[in-house]
Amino acid sequence: LRKYVESLKSNPWYNEKDKIAEPLFQKYHNSRFLSRVIIVMIFLILYNAYYRIALNYPELDELVLIFTLICTFVLGSLSIRYQRRMYESIVDLLIKQCDPYSHILASSKFIYRERGTLYAKYYNYRMNIAIAMSWAGDAKEALAYGELIWNESKISKKIPLSILQYHHLRLSCFSQLGFLEELEKEEHIIGEFIKKHQRFKRKKATEDILVMYNIKKSMNDESYEEAKALILDRLSKKTYKYLKVYYSYILWTIYEKLNLPEEGAPYKAYALKHGNELFFMKNLKEEP
Repeated sequence: LRKYVESLKSNPWYNEKDKIAEPLFQKYHNSRFLSRVIIVMIFLILYNAYYRIALNYPELDELVLIFTLICTFVLGSLSIRYQRRMYESIVDLLIKQCDPYSHILASSKFIYRERGTLYAKYYNYRMNIAIAMSWAGDAKEALAYGELIWNESKISKKIPLSILQYHHLRLSCFSQLGFLEELEKEEHIIGEFIKKHQRFKRKKATEDILVMYNIKKSMNDESYEEAKALILDRLSKKTYKYLKVYYSYILWTIYEKLNLPEEGAPYKAYALKHGNELFFMKNLKEEP
C-alpha cells in the first residue's frame, strides 16, 4: 500500500487529492481519540456517582450499578457511532463523489501512521482500499493488495459476505485486465456461492454485487436485452451514485451495441457529468 501511495505522488493531481483527503482523515482520527476519552470519562463519572450512592443507600447498590453500566454502554455506543460516521465520510469520496483516489489517500493515512507502522488491521477498511483501487482502474494493484489482505485474514474467510466481496473484487479486476480464463473461474466460484447461499439474494449488502455479477454474465453471453432489463430495474431503485454512474455507462454501451445511440445518449451524458475519475471514464471521454 505504501509503495502504491508513493507512486501516486508523481501525478499532477496528487496535491489536490491530498488536500481533500487530509481534513477527512484528521476528523476521523480525532473522533477515535474523542470517543475513547468520552467512554472513559463517562465510566469514571458514573462509577463515582455509584460509589457515593452505594455508601449512603446500600439497598440501592445493585440497581445503581446496573444503571451505571447501561448508561456507559449507551453513551459509549453513541460515541462509537459518531466515529463510524466520520469514517463513512471517507467512504463517501468513492460512493457519492466517484473519487477513488481521494478515498485511497484518506484511508491509507488511517491504515499507516507517518512513521510507517501498521495502524489498523481492520479487514473491511483495508479491503475498501483494494475496491477503490479497482474503481480507479488500477486493477493489478487492487488484485495484489486484495490477495494480501485476504491471505492475512483468517476470520474473513469464514464470513460469507467477505468471501463474496473478495471474489467480486477479483472478477472486476480480471474483467478490466481482459484475463478471460481467470474471469471464467471467478464467475463459476460466485455462481456456486450464490447457489449455496440463497439467502444472500435477499440481503441489501449483497444486492448490487449480485446485480453486477448477473450483468457481466449477460454481457459475456451477449444477452444484451437481459442485461438492459437488469440495469433499468436497478436504476429505478435507490443505489449509490458511483454504481448508478457505472450502470449508466454499461447501459450506454448496450444501446451502442444494439445500434440505438439516441436512446443511450442520456445515460452517456449522466456518466460524463458524474463519473469523475472512475476507471471507465477515460474510454467514455474518448468516444466521439
